[in-house]
Amino acid sequence: MPIAKKITGILGFDEISEGGLPDARIVNITGEAGTGKTVFALQTLVNRARLLGESGLFISFEEEPERIIANAESFNWNIRALVPAKISYLDGRLPVDMEQSGEFDLNALLALATVLIREIDARTVVFDGIDMLLSLLPSEAIERREISRIDRWVSDNNLSCLFTSKTAAGTDRERSRQAYFHYLVDGVVELHAQLYGATHARSLRISKYRGSGFAANAFPAVFTDYGLEVAATRGSRFGYPRFEERLGTGVPSLDQLIEGGYRRGTVTLFSGAPGTSKTTFSCHFVHQACRVGETVVYVSLDQTDSQILGDARSMGIDLDSFVASQKLVMAPLRSNTRSPEEHFVLIRRLLDTHRPSCMVIDPISALNRAGSPFSGTICETLIDEVRGRGITLLCTSLLNGQFDDQELTVSGISTLADTWIHLTYSLRGGERNRALTIVKSRGTKHSRQMHELLVGTDGLELVEVYSAKGDVLMGTARAEQAAAERRGTLEERLEAQRRDFNLRREQSALRAQLKIIEEELVWKDEEMRIIETETRERSEYARRDASERLRLRRGGEEEA
Repeated sequence: MPIAKKITGILGFDEISEGGLPDARIVNITGEAGTGKTVFALQTLVNRARLLGESGLFISFEEEPERIIANAESFNWNIRALVPAKISYLDGRLPVDMEQSGEFDLNALLALATVLIREIDARTVVFDGIDMLLSLLPSEAIERREISRIDRWVSDNNLSCLFTSKTAAGTDRERSRQAYFHYLVDGVVELHAQLYGATHARSLRISKYRGSGFAANAFPAVFTDYGLEVAATRGSRFGYPRFEERLGTGVPSLDQLIEGGYRRGTVTLFSGAPGTSKTTFSCHFVHQACRVGETVVYVSLDQTDSQILGDARSMGIDLDSFVASQKLVMAPLRSNTRSPEEHFVLIRRLLDTHRPSCMVIDPISALNRAGSPFSGTICETLIDEVRGRGITLLCTSLLNGQFDDQELTVSGISTLADTWIHLTYSLRGGERNRALTIVKSRGTKHSRQMHELLVGTDGLELVEVYSAKGDVLMGTARAEQAAAERRGTLEERLEAQRRDFNLRREQSALRAQLKIIEEELVWKDEEMRIIETETRERSEYARRDASERLRLRRGGEEEA
């Protein structure tokens, strides 16, 4: 049987722990000073009180309870509304001037804790900074005895328990204590914080979890107004919603190249050097999506919202009306003021607040900050989060070089994108022209040809490039080639007209000659008829003349 678990309510942590922390068992939250151990434990109590209706007891061995409550008020927990009805505090600190006489034990503290948990029916107890108490004990053996005493007390009262302790600093006793903690408890959660160059990064890792599967990698962790949050990835890429509906790109000539637009719920990446119109494509898509009733969140990491809206207006794209109607939410974030994981949490908060159907991140490559240990995974995590919600995402990625023609994106998300469109420059004859190539588009018939990108006051337009003698022509060269082809076509047409005229003239002359011949033939026929008639008449006349002569000759002979 799987062990029983109970949620912490810490966003991201319950996903990587596959349901939360083990119920009625002890978990050690360990880390250096300032990594968020106390926040993790107190946030768990607050969330269980609000989400599960369960009470909890917080025993502090480092700070006075009032200071802990005051610090917690910086989060939007409204923690004082839970004290003391749902969360009770017990000050477990030893007096500074205490002198020990006799053998020390925790029986009195645990007896008082028992009273408190019964008063509020607490189901979770936190021993915050327990290593501070244990370090004051005279020997390691007594430490282990008191730890075992707490373990029995937790078990007898069927409680869920969290120990918070600092990571061993290096002394033999501290290492031994930590090893014993890790042996005794059923789960260990490690918190870390480190400065990488100018980037401060926090991380969380589950290093032990008896009886349960869990994600063992280190995950980015950040503090927000809601407390500690973990930028956790999905355990698998199964179960994403799939749609067949197409959303127009806002550029009709691009729609024709990808079967009508982007498929809903997919990720489209525009990569390219600065100035290749990546943001303009984003604005076209936002305008088209809002026009048909979609809700869009536009996250800009390198421009203000006024810059984007103003540039869009200059291209004939009016986004201001959609901002006014709240169909478009502009979210300008400064990439150099926060770590990538902090941006991830902020973007996730935008998704929870506005629940958009479409989203733009411009450029997502800004999250890949040099020196950040999690920059390589944040983009992937963010895309998984958006894809899991069925949101149509368009993101841009800035290439390293201004004329970089390598089909590689800085963010490394090209393999995750469903559609990858690469924008580049072509330099020829002192002229720079923009070109678009669809590198891939999963499940979509698409053009494999390079297309020239024209930018005008009415927005973007794609035209087919010219290929002459194996060379691709764009811009002025394309216009000159087109003009030359038009001139050639005109010359061919004029030459054809001249040939047709000469042929028709020759035909007319021949027809005229033919008519003369035909008329001559008629006269010849008539002449032949006359000759034949004359011949017959002459023949007939000669015959009659001969007959007459014969008759006359015979008559003369009779008279004689």
